[in-house]
Amino acid sequence: MSTTQSTTTKDRGGRPPGSEGVRAAAARKASAAVEALAEIATDPSAPAADRIQAARAILEAARPNAVQPTC
Repeated sequence: MSTTQSTTTKDRGGRPPGSEGVRAAAARKASAAVEALAEIATDPSAPAADRIQAARAILEAARPNAVQPTC
């Protein structure tokens, strides 16, 4: 006996409806975020751990095959 189930976005593991608006808003703020990270990475008065973390975030984002974190 075969049962048919409807497949929802949640079942497929896809993005929820409306997530494109969030992606577009994030893209508009991306350059400001990189600028902020660059300021931290080059600020000699910032703690070394913060400078390193900012530099790593910039380098990760610049990698051609960077895996983008999911929200």
